Amino acid sequence: NPTSGKFNVSISNAEATDMTLELVNISGQVVYRNEVKAAYSYNEEIDATQFAKGVYYLKVNNGKEVKIEKVVVE
Repeated sequence: NPTSGKFNVSISNAEATDMTLELVNISGQVVYRNEVKAAYSYNEEIDATQFAKGVYYLKVNNGKEVKIEKVVVE
């Protein structure tokens, strides 16, 4: 971090869990969303090259907790 556009997301869970991944811009708009069903682990490359340069937040919600990571796109 920062990234020029593409970055990898890797998630591991102790039990199979439904998850929602969202990439949110600084204004609070969701620019990317993906729902994953019943996964122990999940890997994905997100291509942010079409998004404007700036600060984004990757939110992962499994229904019990929300994790948020800052992503800077250059």
